[in-house]
Amino acid sequence: SDAAWLTAEHNESQITVHVDAAGLEPGDYNGVLTVNADETSTLSSTTVAVTMTVEPADVGGVGQAKFAYLPVVKR
Repeated sequence: SDAAWLTAEHNESQITVHVDAAGLEPGDYNGVLTVNADETSTLSSTTVAVTMTVEPADVGGVGQAKFAYLPVVKR
């Protein structure tokens, strides 16, 4: 990855991409992941563009979670 907020991990069959918005200002962020084939593959490397939008937190520090819906239990 070319961005500190963008990481990836892989196993034999899949790649998992992680983004971390902690400490970033609100706005749009762009990054690129480069996926390289191993030495035995006939495939070439490829790049994947990733865009992340960081929304501003709500006043009061609650963030995007405004409501909590809990089940009602009657006794």
